[in-house]
Amino acid sequence: MKVEKDAVRRSGMMIPAASGDSIPDYMYIALKGKRALYKSERMMLEMLANTNWERPMYIAIAVGAENRLGMEDHFIQEGLAYRFTPFNTQALDASIDSEKMYD
Repeated sequence: MKVEKDAVRRSGMMIPAASGDSIPDYMYIALKGKRALYKSERMMLEMLANTNWERPMYIAIAVGAENRLGMEDHFIQEGLAYRFTPFNTQALDASIDSEKMYD
């Protein structure tokens, strides 16, 4: 999925320091092992594809791992919610936005 870099910068999203202010051109979502998509999963993918990073998208921490489409690598924790990001936050060791956690 193509990433609108200017929209990411305008969104106020934490850009991991390890990325060196580099925003990826594409966000890759692997659906390996998925034989079918539920409506909720399809809705999540449609929202990611159509928001162009102009509005933040969150998922509650209480949502089970089976309903996250294996996208945990693209979450940054902000309080009691995970925010979708175009970054691989696990590889960059940036899975918590501590500024927003203490705000």
